[in-house]
Amino acid sequence: MFSPFPSEIVPIGILNSTEDLVPVRIGTNATYKFEESLGYCISGVELTADGNGNTNGAKHGVFQLRFAMPEFVKNDYKSALEHTYSDGRYIDLSCGILVTTADIRVIKPKLNLDSFTSANDLDDISDLKEAIILNERAGPQLQDFADSKAKELFDEHPELEQRLLEIDNVLVGKEWENRSAPDLDTIKRSIGYSAERILIVNHKYLEKTIKNLEKAIVKDIKKEKVYGKVIDNIIGFEIIKSE
Repeated sequence: MFSPFPSEIVPIGILNSTEDLVPVRIGTNATYKFEESLGYCISGVELTADGNGNTNGAKHGVFQLRFAMPEFVKNDYKSALEHTYSDGRYIDLSCGILVTTADIRVIKPKLNLDSFTSANDLDDISDLKEAIILNERAGPQLQDFADSKAKELFDEHPELEQRLLEIDNVLVGKEWENRSAPDLDTIKRSIGYSAERILIVNHKYLEKTIKNLEKAIVKDIKKEKVYGKVIDNIIGFEIIKSE
């Protein structure tokens, strides 16, 4: 049983992407619509058959996955730095997914205490869901861990900063007039964000959910904008503007 996200302004972006390391940007509209169709939640509690609740049970798997994601995304960035083919279109996309055999329920909005005390069953106070997106801010321990993964990436790949500077030179057009190109802080935040959003899916709907996500990603990829090319040279690589 999860609580709906407490604000209409939702921090969207379930996909982790390495596109900051290439002069290409893919769309986001279809993926965001996919996310909206599922809905964002916070705080889960496991309800047992005898009517008791267990907050630790619901969070244990999520806790493990949230600590795994920063390491996973760091490795994606390392992989992206080693590729220059396909005109710089090498982009890794990832998403943390927790599959459960339990029913997934979300508390209905605008309920008061009387709504719960007078409820005859769970359907009176909650909606059954195929999948939801759990969005929770990282605590100090998890944030420190994510930051340490970013530092490892920067220490192991000092060429990363130069690559970002070269990408800054090719990101042109109206969409970039009031935006900043990605920098080391952008990469650090991205690694941290990967620990905040987890897709939780009932096992019966896993295949359906994955297919819908894949369809959304394909639609967004078709909306790509190519600003430059990553090409090999004597010292490693360079990024040039598209003609």
